[in-house]
Amino acid sequence: MLHLIIIEQLEEAIGPHKVLTTIEDRIAYSYDGTFAQNLPDVAVLPEATEEVAVVRIRRPVSRAGGAPRDGL
Repeated sequence: MLHLIIIEQLEEAIGPHKVLTTIEDRIAYSYDGTFAQNLPDVAVLPEATEEVAVVRIRRPVSRAGGAPRDGL
């Protein structure tokens, strides 16, 4: 799990309701259309470009998913 200070910084940056840390929430974001599972340490739900920029400054980010569902 990410260090608590990092989670606190994310919560300060975009709000605690947009930083998901429970096992249930993290499982929901742990796979994409391929069902290959990789449990994240935290799921962050920015709503605006500015929030993404703030999160990227504080910590490297990767987007959810990545596999197309159309078979290409």
